[in-house]
Amino acid sequence: MTMVNGAVSAPKTNLYRLGVGQPLVIGMNNEPFGDIEARGQQADTPANFCANMINLQTAFIAANAGRFSASPSPVPAAGSNLFTFLAARLSASFTDFGCAAFGLHNPVSVSLNANGVAVAATFSLVPQTPNAPESQGTQATPSTPPVTVIPAPWLPWTPWGEYGDPGY
Repeated sequence: MTMVNGAVSAPKTNLYRLGVGQPLVIGMNNEPFGDIEARGQQADTPANFCANMINLQTAFIAANAGRFSASPSPVPAAGSNLFTFLAARLSASFTDFGCAAFGLHNPVSVSLNANGVAVAATFSLVPQTPNAPESQGTQATPSTPPVTVIPAPWLPWTPWGEYGDPGY
């Protein structure tokens, strides 16, 4: 989506990131970030984006597994319910964004049926940190086994607070 003529475009990527409240990407590979600020946030790198994506989203999807499992998939050809759809998308994003190049490991294991539809997923919830640019070697595989997500009760959250309370 942020490519121009088949190549990643830093200006287009940064325009998108500004529009969704994310910090700017200074380097398109694993270049260090500087002190340029975007809406008060420090600039980011692709390596940090990948680490944040897998550390935050894996925990979020796992915490809401019950709620998401009870909801229909927005794309039934990709996931049997919202939970499996989100797990499959997170796993695909890890690959699509080239996160393995930063010494990270895909925390999602997706089970597919005969039609290629995600029907189950497990996560490793071990936090990961990308390799520093000068040490692009392989990162040790976490010793903690993957966590099988069992749906749990959930409480709905609304950005405006409790019913009748505007929250601001």
